[in-house]
Amino acid sequence: MCPSFSKPPEKLWTRSNHHGARSNRKLSLCSCIARFVSAALGSEYSVRSLGIGNDKEEQIEGQYYAKRVDIAVIDGNKPIAAIGLQFVTSNYKQNNGNYFENMLGETANLRRKNCGYAQVIMIRKEIPYQSKSGKTVKTERISEKNLLKYAQLVKDRDYPHRPDLMSIAIVDFPANQLPRLAEEDSDLGLSAETINMLQNELSLANFFVKFPYLCQFKR
Repeated sequence: MCPSFSKPPEKLWTRSNHHGARSNRKLSLCSCIARFVSAALGSEYSVRSLGIGNDKEEQIEGQYYAKRVDIAVIDGNKPIAAIGLQFVTSNYKQNNGNYFENMLGETANLRRKNCGYAQVIMIRKEIPYQSKSGKTVKTERISEKNLLKYAQLVKDRDYPHRPDLMSIAIVDFPANQLPRLAEEDSDLGLSAETINMLQNELSLANFFVKFPYLCQFKR
């Protein structure tokens, strides 16, 4: 049996607050996930990402174009699996369609080359909407409607545009408290079915359990 993690590390949440998608904190979060993946896989594989391994984003030849990935798993010289990290810190509702479409395209590009592809999506419960000047003009919240397309994608089995494995975490950052998962908060209004999906099939705990098996399958 593959080694795995049954509980997602708390530091993943603390590194995702008040920082942009390409900030040093995002890179720190990426290397944190990469280190847990490396520990789960053991020395048989090479895990490459910023902050771990060769400290570079690996470029993988896809079916249609070469893609730089956040985290790559290499067996010998062969890329067998990769993880993309979506780190949503602002203007989510304005860009959520683009996030989703980009994920479909990059997933199909790599899976068509028989490279496993997984996605980790982290979204703040309270998401600032910023003007072009960087000023926060309002606060948005994730909704059932925003998550519906991901729920439909999870059910869309065996298609190349569907990630082999996916995790979505909605995280709240209360003042002077530890961050916490927020999918059950009543003010989000998520359905029982969606909450169950976030806590089980789409949870980070499930992701860390299953990702080593994806790597073994693609080996």
